[in-house]
Amino acid sequence: LVRSATGRLAGLFPARIERWRGGLSAMLVGWTHPFAPLGTPLVDRDEPEAVIAAWLDHLSHDPAMPAQLLLPLVPEHGAFAHALDAVLADDNRSSAAVDHHERALLAPGAQREGYLDRAMSAGKRKELRRQRRRLEDIAPVSFTTAAGASDIEAALQDFLVLEASGWKGLAGTAIVNDPAVKNFVQGAVGALTADGQARIDRLFLNGTAIASTITLASGDTAWCWKIAYNEGLARSSPGVQLVGDLTESLLAE
Repeated sequence: LVRSATGRLAGLFPARIERWRGGLSAMLVGWTHPFAPLGTPLVDRDEPEAVIAAWLDHLSHDPAMPAQLLLPLVPEHGAFAHALDAVLADDNRSSAAVDHHERALLAPGAQREGYLDRAMSAGKRKELRRQRRRLEDIAPVSFTTAAGASDIEAALQDFLVLEASGWKGLAGTAIVNDPAVKNFVQGAVGALTADGQARIDRLFLNGTAIASTITLASGDTAWCWKIAYNEGLARSSPGVQLVGDLTESLLAE
């Protein structure tokens, strides 16, 4: 914990000491877990450089701490990365980026109109329209968003059923296969929904959910956290259809 002179909490840096890469050396490793694949520490946005510098100074003067620090799954761009780079440069500390990983990202900027038309080829858009018509030939197709406490429970249940009906259910890795994981997801999504930080979007075929996404929000960023779909309708790409509808919805906001 990093606190200001008045005792106000200004930084929270969870980490653990562990052997890394076959036990060749001990490192202080930033904390993540399977349901939170983002390693950015929590830092006061008003004075991030001072908070980060205080943290690193503390580590460097504590003989119990390893000489190396690894921060897994931290974005290379953004407020935290900018502040960290500035502190490292000021203190003449060395650093390196390893194991780059790139995620799909929706960042339209001011050009929101026609975003999907620019993001996908004409052939892909044509194929998705054909697949949508195939679904609509079966029954009416609709898209809904659950973002309030009154409807999130039913929406989450639809998601759990869809996920368990597919390959994750067969492999025993679906949420419902582990009571502890199920309790965690239900509690987390419910609590985040109460704070306006979670939504579940569903694609319905004749009133039955055939695809579902759980999206989590923080600040001005939304994370597509989980997706499930009816694998019996895979030829019509219900998951991709839903992501397209969700993208349009997020662009509208």
